Amino acid sequence: MSKVRFRLVNEREFETFLEEEKVRYAHSIAKNRHVSFEEALKSGDKQINELFSEGMHTPGHYVFLVEGEEQVVGNVWICINEESRRSFLYNIFIHENQQGKGFGTAALKEAESWLKERGIQSFGLHVFAHNTGAKRLYERLGFEVTSVNMTKNLSS
Repeated sequence: MSKVRFRLVNEREFETFLEEEKVRYAHSIAKNRHVSFEEALKSGDKQINELFSEGMHTPGHYVFLVEGEEQVVGNVWICINEESRRSFLYNIFIHENQQGKGFGTAALKEAESWLKERGIQSFGLHVFAHNTGAKRLYERLGFEVTSVNMTKNLSS
């Protein structure tokens, strides 16, 4: 398995992450909700801005660069609720040219270790239905389905 290191982003890296994350999220929203990319971008931008209400210094939110042996291979965004000892994976992103090399698995295991060190007792996430590769990864690592949202498109 590939080895990774986590490093908290700096201000410049956070701004780059934010711009890229909004676009990635908008593509997923558009695909899953059957709306235009522009509408999805507006909706996603609003959601992400609310989540990062204080920018990179928003309490409980952590954005890490995932570093392989020689380069940055992706990023991870985790939110921790210290009071309930729960965490949520908002996103894991591995650059397309680095996918399939074990970096996603290694990054999730590193995230679990980091969370356990902080006394966090649960690790939740959401996965869009079209992202079957991520779903398989999460299930392989022990994540279990806790709810399912379903939609029927009535416009066609």
